[in-house]
Amino acid sequence: MTFAGPFRQHFHASADDRDSKILEFDPSRTTGATGFTNSEVAHITCANSLVVTNPASQTNTQMTMSVWVYPRMSDEGFENTPDNGGNSPHTVFYQLDEDQQIANSYLQITGNYSTTKGKVNFKMRERLIEHTVETINYNQWNHILVSMESAQNSNSTYNDKIHLVVNGTRYSKTASTSTLSAVTIQGSGDQLITSDNDFNFLMGYTPTSAQYTEGTNMYYGAIYQFYLDNQYYDMSSYSNRQQFYSTARKNNAALPNQSPLVLITDYKTFNSGTNDPGTVSRNTSRVTTSTLSKP
Repeated sequence: MTFAGPFRQHFHASADDRDSKILEFDPSRTTGATGFTNSEVAHITCANSLVVTNPASQTNTQMTMSVWVYPRMSDEGFENTPDNGGNSPHTVFYQLDEDQQIANSYLQITGNYSTTKGKVNFKMRERLIEHTVETINYNQWNHILVSMESAQNSNSTYNDKIHLVVNGTRYSKTASTSTLSAVTIQGSGDQLITSDNDFNFLMGYTPTSAQYTEGTNMYYGAIYQFYLDNQYYDMSSYSNRQQFYSTARKNNAALPNQSPLVLITDYKTFNSGTNDPGTVSRNTSRVTTSTLSKP
């Protein structure tokens, strides 16, 4: 099933339109070190970059991402690394830089079968967070919130402001303090959001072929209210955190920006934000609307 064309806001249409649907990703859970075929992968694929901005008219040195995830624990084989035939870390979203065939941006959860917990890996172009703390709980709702402002001064030192908030607990890295380990600068620039709309935005897996017909690092579970915008929020402020973590969980109308770059609502309209995903395709048998209760 494919959908094409521009998408626009519809927050004021009805109460139902203001609510995101829960997307359920149910991939094949057999093991295989060489990757999985298109029919086995629970995927949504966009022809355009969804995480994209125009630096001539919009800032690309600030960003905020918010998403609810309900990762399901399968078996030990599924939780192994791809080299051992498994899928961990599991890819929630992945934006591919087609020119270099590398990840431009992604969110992944590293699963631990023995503890039924996971860690957050998050990349936004020039910055990478590989969190060392197991903050994700499997088989229940978790909220992941990231806000960054990148800044490079004249002598090439970085005065970034980076906040990771998982289930209401904040980890931060700034010029003056740090409770967040394993933050890596990927390049020499400050850009967090690409301006190249030729990249592809994917959900549910990491592609292993140029045609996106095979993949690994599959995500098994539910995703709700994926929000991304090119605005920074100081997450040391409790009220800023609550805009995403508490009130906003009820409906999209409570989010701080009613016209973000990205607000994934379902697999039909897909993006209720301002960006055009282009043609959207999904594995109709493996990505469906979930029957879970909302967080």
